Parts: sequence; structure tokens; C-alpha cells
Amino acid sequence: MKSCAKTNGLQFAPMPKFFITEHELEIGGKAYIRGEDANHLRKSLRIRNGEIINVCDGNGNDYNAMVESSEGDSVKAVVLESVDLGTEPGLWINLYAAVTKGEGFEYAIQKCVEAGVGCIIPVITERTIVAVSESKAGRKHERWNKIAAEAAKQSGRSRIPIVAEAMDFAAAINMASKEGFSIICNVEEDTISLKSILGMNKDIGMMNIFIGPEGGFTNTEIKAAAGRGIHSVTLGNRILKAETAGLFVMAAVMYEYGELDKKGSKSQ
Repeated sequence: MKSCAKTNGLQFAPMPKFFITEHELEIGGKAYIRGEDANHLRKSLRIRNGEIINVCDGNGNDYNAMVESSEGDSVKAVVLESVDLGTEPGLWINLYAAVTKGEGFEYAIQKCVEAGVGCIIPVITERTIVAVSESKAGRKHERWNKIAAEAAKQSGRSRIPIVAEAMDFAAAINMASKEGFSIICNVEEDTISLKSILGMNKDIGMMNIFIGPEGGFTNTEIKAAAGRGIHSVTLGNRILKAETAGLFVMAAVMYEYGELDKKGSKSQ
């Protein structure tokens, strides 16, 4: 994970953030805001030359920039300095989420990005009932990443979380076992609670979270995950829908690791 550079120059009031991913940003260089964002700057915010905006490369690096000109569908600004807005969690979370039907999976992507997820990996499990043809897989993947980018922009993130291509459960647990502390959500009564296992594992920098489909993971999958060192946890006595379980766990983890202690959080 990259960390944002610290600012040691002028301080400016918070401004709307604009992601610029098509060209590299550097101090003293130019930042070009185009399309809908440029129209928003001109027509809604009524930005003027000399005013300060915040631009971001989507990889965790934010900059203050001064608007120089506005022509057609493009706004040009000069990059003044790097800033650390503190919007990225200290804990990196990979969310391995079983693909669900309807709009539920898209909802999960949106809300987990807002909550601070680092990366989302769609997983095909034994009880996954969504069948995605090869012809539609590319369009779905593109749409999922568009939703993630819009959620990152709305919530003021400094990084655009990537939604990876879907993979089967065996490949997912194999990947998760290579780095980070991993948990898999299970409905069995004798499973250790989420709160307990988080309390016993404070000093970690990466967490892998597995969220099951409608009906949860099978016993075979839970045992396979355990064989890869992935800890089975329960989320309590209530049964959560698959699309809300990810956000539930994200919120609990962020609270447990002190992310909600940071000043400046707001809701919309």
C-alpha cells in the first residue's frame, strides 16, 4: 500500500475531489478535468480562475491545484502541492464476496467502498446461483468497477478500490492464504465471534474477509478455508442478507481498529 505524501505548504479549505487517472499528476504539472466533472466545476460550483480544487490520482495521492482556465469541456489547473487528507484506512481490507443475484451485489460494492474497503474480489461458491455468460462477464466487471469509482468519489476516498475478476472459491482461499489475516463468516453456533477474534488480532496491516452467498458457505467450503488458515467467525444470532453482511463486517472492523476515532468523518 502506498501512503499519501504529507503537505508542508499552504492549507486550503476542503473542496470537491476530482479523480484524474488518464495522466500522471506531479507538483508544478498540469491537471486536466474533463467531461461531466468539468461541467460540474463550471456550472454547479461556478469555479473561477485562481480558485483551489483537490485532484487525486486514484492510487492514494491527493494534490491541491489552482484553476488556470476553463474552455469547452475541459478545466485546466496547475498542481501546487501534495496533501494528506486522511481518508484512507490504516488497515487494508480485501473483501472476498460471493456473487449474489439482482442489484444486491452492486449495493454491496457501493457501500463497502464507502466504508473503506481496499479491494473487492467476487467469488463463485457452491451455493452461488448467478450464472454469468462469458459474453456478459466483461460488461458486468466494467459496471462493477464503475460503481466502485463513483462510490470512491462520493465518499471522498483517495483511492479507487478495484473490483477484480470473479474467481472460484478454491482460488480465492488460496490467494487469501498468502498474505494478511483472514476470516470467513459462518452461521454455526459454536463459531468464535467476530468481536472476539478481532480483539485477539490487533497488530495486522491487511485483513481478508469472506462473505458468503444466500444460504451461506457449505461445510466443505468452511473446512477447506480452515485448511488454508482462514478463521471461521459468527456475526451474531441474527441472519444477515448477503449484500448487507459485508457492510456489517466492514463497520465492525473499522470500529475495532480505531478508524471511527479519526476526526472529520461526515455523512450525507
